[in-house]
Amino acid sequence: LFLTSLTAPILGVFIIIGTWPMFWSDPVHKVQRIIGFYKDIGTTVTINQGFIGPLGVSTYAMQWILYTTPLVILFLTVLGVVKILSDKFRDQNMQSLLFLLMLIVPIVRVTWPGTNIYGGVRQIMEFIPAMAIIAGIGGLTLRNWLSPFLKSTVLSTLLVLALFIPITHKLIEIHPNENVYFNPLIGGLAGAKERDFPGWGVSFGAPYREAIDWINKNAEPGAKLTTGYEILSNIPGIFIRPDIDYKSNRSGYLRQGEYVISLRFQGADKRSYFDMYLDRMMEPVHQIKIDEVPILKIWKNDEDHLRDEWSKEEVLDNVNFTKTNTGLSFDAGKVVKLSRLEIWYNESDCMELADGYLMVSKNGEEWERIPGVLPEEVRIRVLGTQPSNGKFIEPFAGQVARYINLYLSPKDSCVTQIEKVKLYHFL
Repeated sequence: LFLTSLTAPILGVFIIIGTWPMFWSDPVHKVQRIIGFYKDIGTTVTINQGFIGPLGVSTYAMQWILYTTPLVILFLTVLGVVKILSDKFRDQNMQSLLFLLMLIVPIVRVTWPGTNIYGGVRQIMEFIPAMAIIAGIGGLTLRNWLSPFLKSTVLSTLLVLALFIPITHKLIEIHPNENVYFNPLIGGLAGAKERDFPGWGVSFGAPYREAIDWINKNAEPGAKLTTGYEILSNIPGIFIRPDIDYKSNRSGYLRQGEYVISLRFQGADKRSYFDMYLDRMMEPVHQIKIDEVPILKIWKNDEDHLRDEWSKEEVLDNVNFTKTNTGLSFDAGKVVKLSRLEIWYNESDCMELADGYLMVSKNGEEWERIPGVLPEEVRIRVLGTQPSNGKFIEPFAGQVARYINLYLSPKDSCVTQIEKVKLYHFL
């Protein structure tokens, strides 16, 4: 033990630095940066704030394990822990103490007051082999308890194995999207969505292949295809039918007929204009669902798939605007369902926009931030960067509001030199 305690850290550092060329210049500073990175993400108390319990204990990891572990594994693990504790770590069973520590230590590390974790429990997956071993001990214990009653070791073994039939059937049913599984304690994926449990529906891209299979079979020749908020490299082009035009051709309210593939999970419907536009206004042509919850949608962004309630719009007359100490403020005069704001401005003798964003409100007191930071081109890619060339178009996704505040830096940038304004709203 003494020799190992001395050599293991030295060997570990040697392997990391010796096999990672990034460290070879200024290794001390770069090691400090890595340690600092993991320290920061592991002690950021704002992450999963709603899971901080008494004395600052974080229950997030424990709840994630409780709700995403198959019930049979939870049952057998509890049984295994009871067996280990009842044996009182006798000398011949001291390895059971090791298994118990392997299970407990990683979980305690992210539960201890002042520590945290995000993105499920993928950062502490070292607990899984320990849980599997302890569940195995629980399964063996259950078999040994059942054998005298059934008078057959074979029959009791088969009975224990039969406990895995329901979860095996479930995983076959949701394949290849096993990583969105939630157990019945929370009501499956539907229950996790209803409770807005952090990370529900996160599939790490597993449904993409099935989505591309659908596109390849159903899209017309020469069809246009893009992703929603995601980057194009999420879907390897080699999987896509050669005649399909796959690029960032998001057209938004212009509705130029592109197919759009996008993952759906917690918060995805509010992260960008295009996400909100698609979810609220367009009928999907195909969905991949688990427990009746969509984890991927495919839309065709054209007039035929526009929902009826968003089919009519008009220009609002007499929109008042004023310059403020933060940029621009617009008053529609009444509460409306916003469609888009168009501004024509003078570009002479002014400064270019460095950054900006919009907020909307019904009453001027409670405000909603519109996703995105200006200037950008991801709102509607086919329009190009906004604002530019003396015009600014800001699309909305039917937000109900009367007031629009445009926050600009610098506050007197070119956009404030307004020549004409049009505000469109849905009827």
